[in-house]
Amino acid sequence: MTIRKILLLAVLLPFAAFSIWVVAEYSYLAIFTDQLLKPTSLQVIIDLGIAVGLAMLWMIADARKRGIIVWPFLLISLTLGSIGPLSYLIWRETKAPGKAVTSD
Repeated sequence: MTIRKILLLAVLLPFAAFSIWVVAEYSYLAIFTDQLLKPTSLQVIIDLGIAVGLAMLWMIADARKRGIIVWPFLLISLTLGSIGPLSYLIWRETKAPGKAVTSD
């Protein structure tokens, strides 16, 4: 296992565990509805949406170059935010580490 994969897992696992706890304690919808109460919170959720959207565009391009599947990670990104791109990076390290295919 590479150091990169270890670091990605070190970020993903605690964050996923925290996310599971938050959903279990407060509900999935509360994550979004609570953000609508104040403009400052809404700014954070919009910023996260933009960042995850950009990550999804990058994942699509990267997966095409590497010849690996991306759609499950796009769905995860749409429903669970940053967990999608983190999971994709771990999958990418497992399936096609550093094997970008060029079409020259």
